[in-house]
Amino acid sequence: MPGVWANLMSVAHTLPYDARLMQGYMSGSALPSHLGKGISQPSLVLEGVESPSPLRSGAQALASLLPNAELRSKKGLGHPKKLNANTDHKSGFFKI
Repeated sequence: MPGVWANLMSVAHTLPYDARLMQGYMSGSALPSHLGKGISQPSLVLEGVESPSPLRSGAQALASLLPNAELRSKKGLGHPKKLNANTDHKSGFFKI
């Protein structure tokens, strides 16, 4: 199994949980505005410039919904291209 899929096999058992959490939110419809209420912590939302348009739109919608979100776009990053290329974005966001 080439590339990223070989690494994802170790977490394949979590896919039913992912599917359950995402149920109702993958149709392309607008996200309900109440989802962002009560979330006060800063949030980092990353989108890959090379990701398919629906995924980028979803990231942008999520960032607009969260009151303290920062949306960052990364050139050369796609789905699932270069998943580990996020280090520079994360290290600038998280303050320890």
